[in-house]
Amino acid sequence: MAIKDLEARLLLITELLKGNITRFEAANRLEVTPKQVGRLLKLYLKEGLSGFIHKLTDKPSNSRYSEAFKENILNLIRYKYFDCSPTLAAELLDENEAIKVHPETLRLWMKSQHLQPKTRKRKPYRQRRERKKGFGQMLQIDGSFHKWFGGEKSCLLNLIDDATSYNLCYFDVEETSYAACHVLWQWINKFGIPQSIYCDRRNAYISSELLEASGFFGQMCKRLQIKVIPAFSPQAKGRVERSNQTHQDRLVPKLRLNNVSTIDEANRYLQSHYLYGHNKKFAQDVNLYPNLHRKPSQNTTLDSICYIEEPRKVNNDWTVKFKGQILQITRKHYCPAKSTVMVRLSINGKILLLYKGELLEYKII
Repeated sequence: MAIKDLEARLLLITELLKGNITRFEAANRLEVTPKQVGRLLKLYLKEGLSGFIHKLTDKPSNSRYSEAFKENILNLIRYKYFDCSPTLAAELLDENEAIKVHPETLRLWMKSQHLQPKTRKRKPYRQRRERKKGFGQMLQIDGSFHKWFGGEKSCLLNLIDDATSYNLCYFDVEETSYAACHVLWQWINKFGIPQSIYCDRRNAYISSELLEASGFFGQMCKRLQIKVIPAFSPQAKGRVERSNQTHQDRLVPKLRLNNVSTIDEANRYLQSHYLYGHNKKFAQDVNLYPNLHRKPSQNTTLDSICYIEEPRKVNNDWTVKFKGQILQITRKHYCPAKSTVMVRLSINGKILLLYKGELLEYKII
């Protein structure tokens, strides 16, 4: 109780004792019931001004945690959950140790012992963009380089729906076209073909000249009629950038606690454990939004849509040179020398030769 409240109560009780005001007037001014005014009057007559002060003031709470319990929690934070934020640490203590403690209580304990992990401050955004209205109307994609497990950095390809914040992720060594195509194909298999995708101006997605059909990813999007939107700053695709920070805060300690040490193990952990819990906690229910995905045709495969084609001249000895290899066309095909064939390179590295739409057989010499 504040001093000014004590003084106000003392003044009103004094006025009441003098008969200058009624009990109902005192109750209205103190914003309590007339019955409570009677209790205050009895306490004042019995104990004086100290009767207005709560008996537990300046005393420890009866429901406080014991010092042994607190020290046990802090030891777990020091030696096991040292890279976890208070909120994540509270979740993991509940899941792994069957210990319930409020995140705010844990934050205060960790702050008093200087156990909070350092976090990067976000750069201020210029203007927040409204979310899209439909599920699949626009996806955002970005790669996050970080020491996710072990000492070497790897890349987490992060794909997020702009309307619902639903996440799909994939680990690779680098931010490559293969990884981008793979995570997009996972999304298509699960939900369908999105309308558009927001990405960096990187060769893995789109060339710096904004030629959206360049590379495997651009060709894949072109054949699926997915509009590629280039971002001119990281802030433009802030939803996926903030999602990357969340993954760095939460995924790194979970990978360490589950002894994940390779990219294959990390991808299995993403699919079997992490993404379900992450989307349940951070994403909106996709069923509450209009679904704007299109279904791919029944015979669509990753190889059938994710490839690049280049024209090549056939030499006099029926050979074609492509990316440092010599491809010898077999004699049973009619393909005159000096004619032009299309060399198709799929995302999995398979090479096909086509002449006027006909598939040619060849061997590498």
